[in-house]
Amino acid sequence: MKSKLINFTGATMLLLATCLNSVANAAIINVGVIADDGVNVVAAYLDAFADINVTAAIQGSSNVTGVGDLSGFDAVFVWTNSAPSDAVAWGDILRDYSDVGGGIVMNTYGMSMPWAIQGGITDNGYAPFSIAGNTNTTGSLVATMADSLFNNVDLTQLAYWNNSNYADPTLSAGATLLATDGNGVNMIARNASQNIIAMNIYPGNQSNDEYWQLAANALQQVAGNVNDIPEPTTLAIFALGLFGLATRRAK
Repeated sequence: MKSKLINFTGATMLLLATCLNSVANAAIINVGVIADDGVNVVAAYLDAFADINVTAAIQGSSNVTGVGDLSGFDAVFVWTNSAPSDAVAWGDILRDYSDVGGGIVMNTYGMSMPWAIQGGITDNGYAPFSIAGNTNTTGSLVATMADSLFNNVDLTQLAYWNNSNYADPTLSAGATLLATDGNGVNMIARNASQNIIAMNIYPGNQSNDEYWQLAANALQQVAGNVNDIPEPTTLAIFALGLFGLATRRAK
């Protein structure tokens, strides 16, 4: 009986070590930040996360001439604040980037008219939101389901700047709605392939820590590094509980 307890404790310690190691060795992803304004500020916020390496902040989508310009990124973080010089061509490039495995986080006003990203990214199966009218939002986020996107994010403390030009988008076929504003406006969704997340929030005027954690999670998720599993810290606490139980039984 004693040997069984020792084996159980050893297995628990191995689980604990694995959990803690997963925290210390989170996958580092290379990210491109692309928009027509404020790219350096947004890049600085994202680059502050240990698991995100912003390798380029590109001012103006017109400076991306083809999918090859995005080949060095695991994921891109894009938004608009004025109409792209060629909204259709930019959307075609993003679609092609998705097709070769790239992750995309699309943000406001990329889903609002007349500033929306158009073209191939709006084809079925890509952007999780379809372009519709514009509206005011509440400035809050309400999760519609449990999802790893919200790991380490306190939605009760998340607030974001907004105005009447935010999108009032419809959910695209096959996409999963992850959050609303609590008053009927769709705010976050993910496509069926899980490599594109739309966030109906403009990143240029945000300073809320919870928002930036959410943005970082979205980038990790579209890059394929965040799964719907308990957070590593939760697993570690569980392992510690098992270890305590084993120790108590051994005594």
